[in-house]
Amino acid sequence: MPSVRPNAQACWRRSDGPGPSGSTGGGKAEDSIAADLVLEEAHLACITRTGMSGAEIAERLVLAMIKEGATSCTRVLRTRREAATS
Repeated sequence: MPSVRPNAQACWRRSDGPGPSGSTGGGKAEDSIAADLVLEEAHLACITRTGMSGAEIAERLVLAMIKEGATSCTRVLRTRREAATS
């Protein structure tokens, strides 16, 4: 869910250049195409836009990484078990 108020316009950024070591803008540029794509996909998926604090975003990212790690570990264990039984 985008962490943007319902009437606010999302501002998505992309890397543009080598970054703070020499490029102007610190290597970031607004990417309106990405913003439009995200908003359209959210609309099509019937996702309601809500505000989220930095702590909530961090918590969701950590939980997603934990879930991915558990899924990968389960996949490895299943593969080893199948190899041992065949």
